[in-house]
Amino acid sequence: MDYASASIWARNELNPTEPVVLMGYRSQDSELANTGVDSLTGLRLSRANLQRYEQIETDGQPIVENRPHQSLLSWLWAMVTDDARTSALYRNTRAWMAVPLAVRDGVLGVLRVDHAEQDFFDTERKRLLEAVGSQTALAMRHAHLLERQRDMAVMAERNRIARDLH
Repeated sequence: MDYASASIWARNELNPTEPVVLMGYRSQDSELANTGVDSLTGLRLSRANLQRYEQIETDGQPIVENRPHQSLLSWLWAMVTDDARTSALYRNTRAWMAVPLAVRDGVLGVLRVDHAEQDFFDTERKRLLEAVGSQTALAMRHAHLLERQRDMAVMAERNRIARDLH
């Protein structure tokens, strides 16, 4: 699928009390592409976008904005309060879709895809992105479970060594 930028946002360590940060992104913008893939990773989500994130997190439903509009006042506020580097991801956005990365026990994060053409997200593209979001959520959950399994194995080994030394 053609896109201007794609980004994955999630809470640190998948902990519901942690802030929402950029986990990864891809951009067709040559300025962003030349800064390195990890240059924005780890930055917090802006306040304006946090409301949408929390809406998706609560409802578990995708959001599509095929003709996003912003008032002058909200645009100026965003320019003053937002991190200019993460705002650059959405500079050429004329349509966007955000999909929950949901598994049985909740929403792990949000996949957002932006496009430079208005009305880009038709029914077929929505279905495709929802499928990609579902697969991404499964991969994130699997990676998280593997990390927990490794941590538990390390702890078990430490306990075994401590017992042997005692």
